[in-house]
Amino acid sequence: WSIIFHVGISREIDSLSREETETLIREPVAPMIQYDDLAVDRIWLATRGHPYFSQLICHRLVSSTNLEGRRSKLITIGDVRDIINLVIEEDDSHLQHLWNESTAVERFVMASLAGTHDIGEESVSRAEISSRLRETTYSEDAINMALKQLEVRRLLTRVSVERQIQRRLAQPNGWEPTLISKDYAYAISFDLLRRWVARKHPLGSLLSTT
Repeated sequence: WSIIFHVGISREIDSLSREETETLIREPVAPMIQYDDLAVDRIWLATRGHPYFSQLICHRLVSSTNLEGRRSKLITIGDVRDIINLVIEEDDSHLQHLWNESTAVERFVMASLAGTHDIGEESVSRAEISSRLRETTYSEDAINMALKQLEVRRLLTRVSVERQIQRRLAQPNGWEPTLISKDYAYAISFDLLRRWVARKHPLGSLLSTT
């Protein structure tokens, strides 16, 4: 793990694929320590292949397993959840760095997305983001720029969404889907960051300081 784990936190590293992430998790400690499949899945959901955070979680898991002197060297999903909570509460310097490097409007955007879903899988429409930030003084242009910059920094993901209606055709029982709008929806890129923002910087707290 040492090559990536000790890279400076300002350096951008490409995300790993699901397969690469599993290799990063399992191979350095095999066969002495094993991960069950649910534990690997939870690490993937937490980091989405972010090399630094994947290794941080694994490092803490292995250290905890060794320090406890456990006879069983199988890491479970419960172990992963405990370490994720520990990282959020006590070992969050890199997460704090990402927050500190963000502008005020970028922080509001992340907070507007952070408290929505349990594992950060669902995206929030652009219109809904504006609705959640209606109590701020930020213009639509400022919010759009923040979304763009957060996407460039790989802290947000964007998906295209379409809304359709069924249009009646001339023939009996004939219907045709008709596109009536096309927009984008956004989500925080990985669940560890989403949970940290929701815990440390909830939208309500930010709004109360404006």
